[in-house]
Amino acid sequence: MDSKKKFNLSLTKKLITLKHSKYCTDKFKDAEGTPKRLQKVWKELTNEINPEFSFKELKIKYNSLLSTYKQHDDDAMRSGAAAVKWKYWQLLYETISKRISDSILPDNEGVGLGSLTETEIRLEQTEISCPKIINKTKNNLKNTYL
Repeated sequence: MDSKKKFNLSLTKKLITLKHSKYCTDKFKDAEGTPKRLQKVWKELTNEINPEFSFKELKIKYNSLLSTYKQHDDDAMRSGAAAVKWKYWQLLYETISKRISDSILPDNEGVGLGSLTETEIRLEQTEISCPKIINKTKNNLKNTYL
């Protein structure tokens, strides 16, 4: 990665939020087991986040975040462990938990019209900077809640 290109806090949060959005989760699931299709999805995500990065850089960053999250999550499970203070832990925890509960619960179970999660609120906040994925995600959310 070029020394001028760095993942700042904003880009990293956008990566986590978009990677775990319903739209991206569905795209990655559909492309599972097909390297060329997976690469295409990573490229689409990269273009939304920051086209100056390669999809490989974005994938490495995400995998690094996920690895660090798992390490902190394992540490947090130990008896008497201190609270996790890593700046991305809460966002990853929320998005991963939501993704898991969405895959377990049948459609619309336990979901009301007014129940926006923090992840959905973050999607609203990032709408200006990545309209393609956000608009598709918002449409999926509307269909889920109606």
